[in-house]
Amino acid sequence: FVLIGSPGTSEIPTDLYHTDVYNYEYDPVAFRPTYFNPLSDLNSILGFIYGHSVLLSATPEQVANAIELPTSDPDSLNSYYMIPSELLPLLAPLQLIPIFGQPLYELLEPVTRILVNLGYGNIDHGWPPGDIDVAAGSGLFPSNIDLGDLLTALGNGVQQGISNAIASLFDPATYQIVPLVESPSLAGLIEEGYIVGAIDSPTPTLEEALTGLFTFFEGFTDTTEYPMPD
Repeated sequence: FVLIGSPGTSEIPTDLYHTDVYNYEYDPVAFRPTYFNPLSDLNSILGFIYGHSVLLSATPEQVANAIELPTSDPDSLNSYYMIPSELLPLLAPLQLIPIFGQPLYELLEPVTRILVNLGYGNIDHGWPPGDIDVAAGSGLFPSNIDLGDLLTALGNGVQQGISNAIASLFDPATYQIVPLVESPSLAGLIEEGYIVGAIDSPTPTLEEALTGLFTFFEGFTDTTEYPMPD
């Protein structure tokens, strides 16, 4: 049995049948930041849009290359996997800016990703370290982070960001003006909206895409309570 997009690992039975649980990195439905970190919190909010909302469009390659997460229970019938996010939700809106948006995204992404990951207690990825069925650490700053390692990672991130931004500026594709519906920040959302039927066409107009996506997200956030039949 394969489940994509769980309501949280603590709510899934672990002794009924074997289940493979897949989630996207930065999806707050899977893991929320546990340390005080406004960047992580904002990234997590956008992660619902750019992570949880596109689970159904995960490719076979993404599922095959998902990272298995450790658990403390040797008798658990569940296996948990994380699909790494190539896109950092916090900076994704920058890609909507013509020409300079992508180089700016490339410049800021490596360092910003590290700062966001600190909200989860590490510098490498957007989920808590250690066994995922054990309560994650919390507080103002993760005590397990070596400051020397953090400074080194940030320094490398600055260099990587500059290199990536320069490469983007020299890429002819950067200067091609594409419709907003083809932007990397919207393409995945539009594909998901089409898969679930919120958007009628795989190549919608901008108005059709925005209307469909509004309906799509409205369904996610609808908290209306309906009376039970007698």
